[in-house]
Amino acid sequence: MVVVSYNPGYQSIRKNLKQSTKQRFVAIDFHYPPPDKEAVIIATERGVDNTLAERLVVLANDVRNVTTIDLEEGVSTRSLVNAAKLTRSGVGTKRASSIALAQSITDEREEVAAIELMIDRVFGAGA
Repeated sequence: MVVVSYNPGYQSIRKNLKQSTKQRFVAIDFHYPPPDKEAVIIATERGVDNTLAERLVVLANDVRNVTTIDLEEGVSTRSLVNAAKLTRSGVGTKRASSIALAQSITDEREEVAAIELMIDRVFGAGA
C-alpha cells in the first residue's frame, strides 16, 4: 500500500499530475473538523480551557469564511493549536493569534490587518 498526499491547489504551480497517474489513486477530500470537535482537539492538545478553544475556532471560521480578502489558504487546526500553545506559555491571546494565524497565512499587510480586526472582534481589546 502506498499513501500519497497531494494538494493540487498550490502544488500545481510546478506541474500537475498526469491524468493516467491520478487514475491510480483514490481521492479523499478532507475538510475542517466540525467546530465542537475542533475545539476539543485544541483543548486536548494544549491543555487550554474550552472557552479559549471555542473562541479560537470562532476566529478560524471567521477567517476561513472571509470574502473581502483573497487568502491562498485558510487557518489550519494546527495553527489554532499553535495559538493555544503560545497563549498557554504566557503570550497574550491576541498576540498569539496574530502570530499563529494572521502572520502564518499571509505576508500582505492589509490582509494581516484585516485578520487582526477579526482577532479584536473575537477576543476584545483587553485580551
